[in-house]
Amino acid sequence: MRSRLVAALCLCFCAPWLASCSGSSGRQSLAELIPADTLAVLSVNWQAVRRDGDLLKLVKGAEVRKVFSQVNVNEEAVTDFVVFGDGTGGTGGSTGMLLSGSFDAHEVADSLKERGWKEEAYNDHEVYVNPADGARLATLDSGALVCGTKRGVEGAIRAEADPAAGFASTDAYQRLSALFNTTEHPISMIITLPQQLQDAADAALQVSSVMMDFAGVGPLGQLISKIGYARAVGCSIEREGDSFPVELVAIMKDENAATLVSGGLTLLKGLGEWVGQPAARSAEEAEALRTFQNMSVSRENDVLSISIVMSRKNLFPN
Repeated sequence: MRSRLVAALCLCFCAPWLASCSGSSGRQSLAELIPADTLAVLSVNWQAVRRDGDLLKLVKGAEVRKVFSQVNVNEEAVTDFVVFGDGTGGTGGSTGMLLSGSFDAHEVADSLKERGWKEEAYNDHEVYVNPADGARLATLDSGALVCGTKRGVEGAIRAEADPAAGFASTDAYQRLSALFNTTEHPISMIITLPQQLQDAADAALQVSSVMMDFAGVGPLGQLISKIGYARAVGCSIEREGDSFPVELVAIMKDENAATLVSGGLTLLKGLGEWVGQPAARSAEEAEALRTFQNMSVSRENDVLSISIVMSRKNLFPN
């Protein structure tokens, strides 16, 4: 049977998109605990979004709360969390959530034992196992909690003991983190590939496919589809009233690809000037063209930087 915890974590990765309004240092330390084989990371300042209905909708807040409930953590005590996954899905993959906050990690672990979770050992750490579905939880030396699949929890334990075993040590992540600061925004996302997959023939396509799963439809989905073959992408959305400024950084497969996509996006922006002209286009296409009018695109070697302001209608079309 598929783990209920794993199912909830996977649903967290199906958010229509991400939104933000202020920074947090807690997630920087959590980033150092992410396993090296991670493909996608969703980083959240929970206290900044949990009382905002729109932001909760964007990040599947109901599914996040299911995870908190299953591992018996009071949501008011959680300051930050990071959801990570290797794209495999199911209980055999590396999927998990890292949590930091004012909770006592050992008290949480003890409460799970009272609920019937079993104990096992891994690298001098006690790991608690839900006999109903095989979900794992462990307390880390930093005071953080990690819950998820067996591979996900064990990967976080290894990353804490050895930085070289962590996602933060990968070349792609280090390049992105120098260009894109996830801790400036309560909610942000990075999608990249482990170094051992960088040369795979379908690596760029994998990133693009996952990005489209996140972006859904509308102008943001169209923007991601135009980027296409990227090796790594970082994105955040800031909230200003009913507007959502988007900052997106993409490391393309090479400089030629970056030049081609940059030109295509500039052309797309120009098409926005014709939105009022009679043409056979849907209302959604017209709205997307209006949105692209405010887009700015810059390129440096193989890196694209894109800024665009989404409306509430863009993110919540229904």
